Amino acid sequence: MLLYSCESFREIPENPSPRETVSSASRSSNCPEFPAQSLTDPESIDLDGKTIQKTGTLPAGEAIGFTFVGKTGREFDIQQNEEICVWVYTPDNQIFSGKTLPVDGTYTVHVEPRTDATTYRLTLESSEESIEVERQKIIQLIEGYLEAKSQLFGPSLDRELAKKFLTGERYEKTQISIKWLQENEAYYDYRLSRLDDSRNFSQNGDTATLEVTITEELSLYRNGQIDPNNSSNGPKSRNYRFTLKKIGSHWKIANIEKLS
Repeated sequence: MLLYSCESFREIPENPSPRETVSSASRSSNCPEFPAQSLTDPESIDLDGKTIQKTGTLPAGEAIGFTFVGKTGREFDIQQNEEICVWVYTPDNQIFSGKTLPVDGTYTVHVEPRTDATTYRLTLESSEESIEVERQKIIQLIEGYLEAKSQLFGPSLDRELAKKFLTGERYEKTQISIKWLQENEAYYDYRLSRLDDSRNFSQNGDTATLEVTITEELSLYRNGQIDPNNSSNGPKSRNYRFTLKKIGSHWKIANIEKLS
């Protein structure tokens, strides 16, 4: 069996015809962009966190289909034998060939033989990784980052620790901040750094955003003396928007924007 995956979406007409097909692949090589046959009475399957195998005979010039209810953020895989072509439709009538389900709703799997009658073999799998699971992972990441700030910007100025939590623009800004602290014989003393609230979570593939309220109490020391202009007078709460990137199976903080 072969596993095909490509992170892309294409708008499709409601009733695609053979004249609208092209030679580019959909889920496998040498398959047209759109199916040639109409689909009637697809079989409904329960794919919630399960792996289901389907096999049978598929006559030439005919199509079969399956529907399943998917949720945003869950991982979806399909494996197939080379003698068939497979298209997956999203609930909003797009051809989907990625791995992370983009919207909630009913998805349709459309199967046709490449040429002659053949036996089809499909393995369909949907993970239990819901959007809520991803949100909890990100909250844990942010909490870990807040705890690590006393090492990143404290007396140890641990540059290497930044790689565990940060990427992209935020990683570069943190390296610049640590360099400035080193050159000015300065560091921060974090007496409190706490995540109080989170809201407005959004995920689009490997990018996510989350708005949070963070309360901190800290002092900046320069040459062993507190800098009162850059130190908090008691705990202060502020709102931020975190932008995150998923690298492999792990989220990292790509940017932090102060909202208030």
